[in-house]
Amino acid sequence: MDTILFAPETINLAETTRMIETAKAVRARGEHCLFIAYSEKFSGLIEAAGFKLTYLHPKTTEKMAEEMLRFDQFKTLKNPFSKELMEQRVANEIDFINQHNVTKIVTGTSMSIFLSARICRVPLFYIKPFAYSRPQIEAGNMFESTLLNRGMRAIALRLTYIPKMFRQVEKKYGITIFKKTLELFDGDFNLVTTIPTLTGVEQLPVDYQYVGFMYANLPGKIPEEIYILKKQIRPLVYFSMGSSSNRKLVEKFLTVLAKLPYIFVCPIAYYVPEFKNKKYAENIYIYDWLPTEQMNKLIDFSIIHGGEGTVQTACMSGKPFIGLGLQMEQRYNLRLCEIYGNAIQIRKRDISVQSLTEKCERLLQDSQMIDCAKKLKEQILTREPSTEYAARIICSAGSEMDRLMNEKF
Repeated sequence: MDTILFAPETINLAETTRMIETAKAVRARGEHCLFIAYSEKFSGLIEAAGFKLTYLHPKTTEKMAEEMLRFDQFKTLKNPFSKELMEQRVANEIDFINQHNVTKIVTGTSMSIFLSARICRVPLFYIKPFAYSRPQIEAGNMFESTLLNRGMRAIALRLTYIPKMFRQVEKKYGITIFKKTLELFDGDFNLVTTIPTLTGVEQLPVDYQYVGFMYANLPGKIPEEIYILKKQIRPLVYFSMGSSSNRKLVEKFLTVLAKLPYIFVCPIAYYVPEFKNKKYAENIYIYDWLPTEQMNKLIDFSIIHGGEGTVQTACMSGKPFIGLGLQMEQRYNLRLCEIYGNAIQIRKRDISVQSLTEKCERLLQDSQMIDCAKKLKEQILTREPSTEYAARIICSAGSEMDRLMNEKF
């Protein structure tokens, strides 16, 4: 039996839930799963799933969590990790790995574990999006502009800048791990949470493999009120802006949505807490959160942000959607769906009654978009669940792992 360590950055809900769902599939194969965390923000979900969780020091404060998320979303260039913080985390992770005889490590984007795993010479599995990955940059499709893509590819593939804190840790342990900048964002085995149908890139490097859509499927009950709303003649629309938006933008949307001839169910109480479980307008119902996968069966279409998990959940509804990208990665996620044909990407300037009315009507009436949305859902459902596929790779070894990493998705 292997002892497999899962090391999510638990300030991130999507990353935490991906780790939990993968760990469930690994546990079902008889392996011993452990978790570590630095933040309590979403770590309760780990214990609720029945996994042993150990908190390591130093604890991630709320202020630091905000800085880490801003850095991760490219909203700031200021790295929230100091030399001292990185050294403490790496030292505590190494102790944990050695004390528990960890044989494999799985992570989302916990920066320190990229050092700790290599120092301990333990295989690191990185469950990651396609955006910003080495194969995406090599393919040259990050931006809409061909010129920008060529420039980014030329620079990124040659860049050798490694942050000082990484070099200092390498020096302390007498090891050189990273030679190029892009290696900072690679595991030993990289499991990509999307499909080539969307990325347009069929062939990945030998240390990469597609595993398919992987998103949160949290339990919960749909309010009875929503079932009643579904019975009305007007289309039922799901509206969500995730955790990367702000109150000003959400209120701008709500002001416009109130004037549209649809009913909106909106898990956005985080931004407008005074309206939690209340009506914002005659046709707008505000909730804390809703079990999205269950909601998919009820809605006619959705208006969402461009976070990968949210976009994938919308794809699995089998219905077209409108998306607003709040950062570069989100705009990329939405562009892939727009090219495929099941989504319309909008800009902030499109948040108007006229523009949204036109786009919503297109979602309801464009038979080609409706067909594309159905076909994508059907294609995903024919595949082995992503967490099961990821677990098969993580739990394999030797020639079997080589086969799984190199088979055509």
